[in-house]
Amino acid sequence: MTFEFGCFRLDLVRDQLFRGSQPLHLRPKTFAVLRYLVENAERLVTKDELLDAVWPGVAVNEEAAARHVREVRDALGDRRKPPEYVEIVHRRGFRFVASVRSSGKDTGGAFDHLGRARATLGLAPDPATNPADTSFVGRRRELATVRGFFADDSPAPALFAVAGEAGIGKTRFLAECAAAAVDAGHAVHVGRCLESESQLPFWPCVQIIRSIVQDQPRSHVRSWLGPGLVDLARLLPEIGDGGDIAPPPDPEQARFRLFDSVAALVRGAAGVQRLVLVFDDFHAADSASLLLLTTILREASLGRVRILAAYREQEARASERVRAFFARHPCEDTSRSAVLGGLDEDEFSTLVGTLAGSDVDAETVAALHFRTNGNPYFCRELWRHLVDDG
Repeated sequence: MTFEFGCFRLDLVRDQLFRGSQPLHLRPKTFAVLRYLVENAERLVTKDELLDAVWPGVAVNEEAAARHVREVRDALGDRRKPPEYVEIVHRRGFRFVASVRSSGKDTGGAFDHLGRARATLGLAPDPATNPADTSFVGRRRELATVRGFFADDSPAPALFAVAGEAGIGKTRFLAECAAAAVDAGHAVHVGRCLESESQLPFWPCVQIIRSIVQDQPRSHVRSWLGPGLVDLARLLPEIGDGGDIAPPPDPEQARFRLFDSVAALVRGAAGVQRLVLVFDDFHAADSASLLLLTTILREASLGRVRILAAYREQEARASERVRAFFARHPCEDTSRSAVLGGLDEDEFSTLVGTLAGSDVDAETVAALHFRTNGNPYFCRELWRHLVDDG
């Protein structure tokens, strides 16, 4: 897939910007900023949206975004007034203003869904760019269960729980689930809960809602929401008209209207394409997100929305709000839950061989398996330590 604007060509396959036939060097994050602005040409991209898209789950100040935008403008020689390529909208964000032509394979479908999902999970958007990221082994039974869950379009309970200890591979498993959903023709949207004391209300839901909005023509979103667009704009300012939005005087009314708008958005998007909504680090979910997810689950009961939530068991049990959520929405049925344990010896041997790039003797594999209890993360870290120490 390539985008052309002026004398420039942005090649997404090679991750390269060209001026004519001359390749231009950009730092990886600067390239990611340019790509995001080009893919969202002609609309205002707020500073917060850009930070969320390029630095998902990482605390970065606004100056970082501004600095990379300046690098983009320098690379494009964009020094005119008015700007030829990137407009800086004071105190609000950025807009790519040049006319953009696209060619090649359309990344607006399956690849884009999967790439965006993997990026939000903290993985390389394209696994082929990171060989270590392709070393997913085992979990065949659990993946088969998830595929059956996706295929079920009955109005059955729509929540699937993925549990496991730290390092067991829940996030990597979610990426495989996302790939299976895309293969089945679903749109995948991911939110990642923040594991910090100063939690942002609705954060994982904001990521998912933003992803849904980015997928849809603006006219569709406006049609689905009607007057509720204003209410959703309080949570997602970039979808508004840029004016100040006064909050309703009654907080309960404000919450009801917001939740109703989110439900309308999910209902509309699910009418276009079945949705899979993924929540990672669910043990850290904030109270506001759990309340909103209950509303989304009512829409999901119609059969065109499926929701995955992955969490660390010990932390989830210690969280009163997460325990209360699962008491209201139990996932005890084996068709709607998976507990990820350590890899068995055969699976573990495959993982070690992948990390080593060749077969490893059985005695070494057995010793590693014993020391890590089959935990993939511990295996990778221990193997890296052994390699570093020679």
